[in-house]
This record gives sequence, structure tokens and C-alpha cells, in this order.
Amino acid sequence: MILDTLTMFSDDQDLAKAAGSYYSDVLSLKATGYTTSKDAPNGVGSDLGKGRAVPLMCQVTEAFTSGGAATVQVALQTSTDEAFSSPVDLMTGKQFSLAELVQGLHLLPEHVPYGSLNYLRIKYIIGTATTTAGKVTADLPASLQSN
Repeated sequence: MILDTLTMFSDDQDLAKAAGSYYSDVLSLKATGYTTSKDAPNGVGSDLGKGRAVPLMCQVTEAFTSGGAATVQVALQTSTDEAFSSPVDLMTGKQFSLAELVQGLHLLPEHVPYGSLNYLRIKYIIGTATTTAGKVTADLPASLQSN
């Protein structure tokens, strides 16, 4: 799988945290100063993907552990401003139990849905108990790995 730092939300983001909401880096779909190309969504303005499905990868890279019954749920959010003063959930994944949160698990569907505004981010929701380990990588890859 080809990953690009310009389209990376989280690079092994450590989510060993207390119950609550945590956020990835923000991707600007209106960024300037980048060369535009079909493989660089940060430079294509509001025409993300140009009519094609845009791959999304949000994957557990280190299994989660907890002293309790922690859960993790992930949402892809969009907003008209970088501060996300009025975020909109484009999609929300299922709430995963601790036993399901193993390395390699995909936390969201594999494509960005239609309706993106100027900015995108990932919201990680840790519920019920503190997680003591667990990392996630999320990106808009050039394509998805199928094996």
C-alpha cells in the first residue's frame, strides 16, 4: 500500500488514553502550494477524487489493551473551517469491543463518502474505560491493499 504524508490523518497515533474523544491531523482539501495531481488530494480543491471513489484506510497498527472493557469508535468528519467549529460526521464506524481491537483491524469503510467540505479529520472515541495501549494509522492511500 502506498501512503503519502500529505494525505495522512494519523501515523501510528497513540490512543492509550482515558475515555473521551481524540482527533487526528486535519487535511485541507483547499490547500495551496501543492502540485495538483490525481494522486495528491490535498491539491485538487473541492474536486476530491474527480468522480472516482477515494480510498480511505483507518487501521489498528498496535492492538488495544485496557484494564477495563474499553471500546473504540471512529468517525470521519468534515468542516468548512480548519478549527472544526461545526463538524459534520461523513461516516461513523461501529463501536468495537476491546477483544476486536487487534492489529490489522479496519475501523472504517474503505472509501470517503460524497459530501466532503473544505477539511477532513478523524475523530477517535474511546468509551467505557481507559486504554493502556493501542495505535492507529489513517490515510488517503493511492490504493488499498487487498491481502
